[in-house]
Amino acid sequence: AYQFAEAGAAEVVSEENLTPHFFLEKLRFLIERPDILKTMAVNSKAFSRTKTASIIANYLLDYLYQTLET
Repeated sequence: AYQFAEAGAAEVVSEENLTPHFFLEKLRFLIERPDILKTMAVNSKAFSRTKTASIIANYLLDYLYQTLET
């Protein structure tokens, strides 16, 4: 979550600060500022790695096949 926030793709709210009032005010703040939400969306897309799960799964399968063959 913190890396996502550092990339400008999110805001982190620590659990001790997560009260209903604070959460509602944070949502209102962001909803009223579509420019911030758009920036977060762009940064989120830039931060993501679209094929990461597939790559990791293939590494695991290759490893398992090699283990079975030996």
